[in-house]
Amino acid sequence: LSYYYSRGEYDRLGAYIRTLQEQSRDIEMPLYTANILINSIITARFRRAGEAGIRTEHNLLGIPQDLTIADSDLCSLLANLLDNAGEGCQRLEAGRERWIKVGMQVHNQYLSIVVENSAKDPPENWQKEGWEAGQTEKGDTGSHGYGLELIGEIVEKYQGMKKVRWENGVFMIHTALRMPEGHSGSRETGTAAVNRQGGD
Repeated sequence: LSYYYSRGEYDRLGAYIRTLQEQSRDIEMPLYTANILINSIITARFRRAGEAGIRTEHNLLGIPQDLTIADSDLCSLLANLLDNAGEGCQRLEAGRERWIKVGMQVHNQYLSIVVENSAKDPPENWQKEGWEAGQTEKGDTGSHGYGLELIGEIVEKYQGMKKVRWENGVFMIHTALRMPEGHSGSRETGTAAVNRQGGD
């Protein structure tokens, strides 16, 4: 799509979009939010999780149709959060329940995203070794670790925050991206929203 658009080939772009629409008519698309991009990412990742035997839950509170965060950043952030959660579930021992929970809300000009998943217990010194910054148990800084690093870069770009908790068989990461002025969303306080979405 980007290729056709950048070259000004709008006829071919339109034809390709119509083809995709025809192919997608028979595909059921759950409506998680009014935001098409978020809805598409969550639909795809939840479907993949279901195929892997991972239970999913969501608590998406009043996400508007339009957000002022760049689509590329929002896609990278949410996709990486959900991919990391899925990988954490896949590394569980046989017989352990696998699940992913996603919470999202716009409040006080921040887009808050909380992703939790069932996980193995962390090593005793995981915080000292920089796990929050992006190192992972499997030592793969080229994929999963890069994903966490990218999450941190996006959070920093939007003057946001990132909090990680890993204990009692649960890995939780909470990110909040600052929205531009005038996009206030819900008036709920940040602490209340985090509590409702599974954070501290």
